Amino acid sequence: MLRLFDGLDRSRFEPFSIVPERSPLATAAILARLRCYAIYHGINILHANAPYTYRLASIGVGSNNRPARICHIHHQNLSSQVLKWLLKRKPNLVLTPTKFVRDRVCEWLDIKDASFVHVVGNPVDVKWFSHPLASEEVRLRVGMDLAGPHVTIIGALSPHKGHDCFLRMASIILKSIPAATFHVIGSAQTGDKEYAARLRWLVHELGIEKSVRFRGVFPMSRRGIFYAQATCLCYQQRSKDSVLRLPRLRLAAYR
Repeated sequence: MLRLFDGLDRSRFEPFSIVPERSPLATAAILARLRCYAIYHGINILHANAPYTYRLASIGVGSNNRPARICHIHHQNLSSQVLKWLLKRKPNLVLTPTKFVRDRVCEWLDIKDASFVHVVGNPVDVKWFSHPLASEEVRLRVGMDLAGPHVTIIGALSPHKGHDCFLRMASIILKSIPAATFHVIGSAQTGDKEYAARLRWLVHELGIEKSVRFRGVFPMSRRGIFYAQATCLCYQQRSKDSVLRLPRLRLAAYR
C-alpha cells in the first residue's frame, strides 16, 4: 500500500503504518511508537482500513494531536454497540464501498446528518478480464468443462462474503440452465472453517453436487484465467449493490 505514495512529494509527509499484531504487547509497542511520533512530529491525517484499526490508531495518536480522521468500513459484520465503541472518537470521514453499507452504518450509529459518510466503490482492474490464450486451451489448463457456462466466485470462505447466497442462486439457475458449472475459489485458511463445512452441506442439501466445484486457493496467475473465462463473475460480498458489464463478462451482484 505504501507504494501508492511513491509518486508524491515525500518531503511533505511521512507515512506511518499500523498493523495490529497477534500479541497484545506487540500491538502496544506499535501504538507507543505512534504516540511518540505524534508528539515529536505531529500527525495530519489518520486513515484506517477497518474500525478496529481506527480505534487502535486513535488511542495511539492521543487526545492532544487532532488529525483529520478517516475510517473505511467495508462490510456490516459488527454489531451496533461494537461499532459505536470502535468509533467513539468520531471520524471526520467514513468511507463505505456501497450505499447498502453506508445506510447500515448510519442506522447503527444513529446518524441523522450523513454528510461525512461517503460511498467509494472498489476499483476493478479490467486487465484481469482478458487472457491471450485460446479459450479451449485455457479452460483445459484449469480443469473447466469446454461446454456450458461457468459462474465463478472468488474470496475467502467467510459468512460476510455471501457464498451461501451464491449457492442458492446456483440451485435456481440450474433449473433452467442445467449445463452451468459454479466455481468456488477460496478456502477457510483466511476464513471460517465451520462456515466452509456448512457450505458443503448446503450443496448436498440443495442437490447440486455435480455442478459445484470447490477449488481451494489459486495463485494470482491462475485466478486471472478464471476471471477471463467466466461467463459470469459474482461479487463475493452480500453488501455489494453495483453491477459491472464488460464485453465478455457479466458481473452479477446479489445480497
